[in-house]
Amino acid sequence: MDPNPKSIVLARMVRVINRALGANLEVSELQRESRLNDLIGLDSMAQLEYVTALEQEFQITFPAEKLRLDFLADLYALAEYLSGETRERSSGSSQ
Repeated sequence: MDPNPKSIVLARMVRVINRALGANLEVSELQRESRLNDLIGLDSMAQLEYVTALEQEFQITFPAEKLRLDFLADLYALAEYLSGETRERSSGSSQ
């Protein structure tokens, strides 16, 4: 049985957050309603570092409409988006 793809994405996101923002989060600390700006402080430089690190980790470029703090700070919505992008990319590359 394959692990839940969203759980894998959340784990990767936490690693990115910890590495890029110097945080010390654990996936087990996240709740469905977890918002990054509540867990750690995000100033404008931290937001930029976060977005850049996510784009590098997931090999994507966020469209302009997704570059809003309300979206980027919603960890579960972001994980769902990234899961979809990852699935789309892997199904496109296997054709």
